[in-house]
Amino acid sequence: MTRIVFVIIFYFVLVSIGYCISLTNQISYINKPDTLVDSCDSILCPLGWKCIPGTDQCGIPVGDGCYDIESEWWTGLNVEKEDSDQHDSVVFIITNMNDYPLYFMATVHGTIVYNIYTDNDGIGRKLELEVNHFCPTMCPEIGRPMIIDCGKPPRIVQCIPVNQTARVRWSGSEQVGTIRLCDTTRFHYCMTNYKTMPGSYYIEFCGFEDISGGKINTDNLNQWIGAKLIGESRCAEVRFNFPTLAVIEIVFKK
Repeated sequence: MTRIVFVIIFYFVLVSIGYCISLTNQISYINKPDTLVDSCDSILCPLGWKCIPGTDQCGIPVGDGCYDIESEWWTGLNVEKEDSDQHDSVVFIITNMNDYPLYFMATVHGTIVYNIYTDNDGIGRKLELEVNHFCPTMCPEIGRPMIIDCGKPPRIVQCIPVNQTARVRWSGSEQVGTIRLCDTTRFHYCMTNYKTMPGSYYIEFCGFEDISGGKINTDNLNQWIGAKLIGESRCAEVRFNFPTLAVIEIVFKK
């Protein structure tokens, strides 16, 4: 009987010791200083960029907890910032020398749509221009962008009658898509205006022989709203150096 009582007492002593050791370890762990390494400690970012807290990415800080982490291609993407001071507009005059009118796709403001490509890198990259985007979400200088729903873009057609001209002005800048990360949780896609780098480029305009449907804009008798371009397309392109003070002429002829 005495031996049984001794065994029971010994068992409870061992359990008590084990519990005390476990409790001591838990208290030591709670009071242990945080030794986790910040992920940004091992990230080396380019000049002007900073590591985004809580991530292993670099971005350009734009305030209010937001960073620009990526931009689509543009002519000055890999060029030092101080080399991109040029921002001059270029004027183009389109002349229709055919014996029939030409119809062009246009913006809501009546500007004939065109494309500009690089001509000095052997690739012929297409520039993203303001005329190619309807109601874009622009990136503010600080913080997250405000998304505006502009509805469906209207279909506008501009006519250049026989032996007449149209004037088009390019601002000399590109409108480039940017990914903006805010509060390390939400990604936003917005547009940023960048100055186009000096170089050799070519511009392309494409007109059509006819239209169907739509109605004439009473404020501009050479403009149709809701019309569809039909018939054979005619394209003309011309090379030019940017910047330039010269007026660039594009002639559609027989």
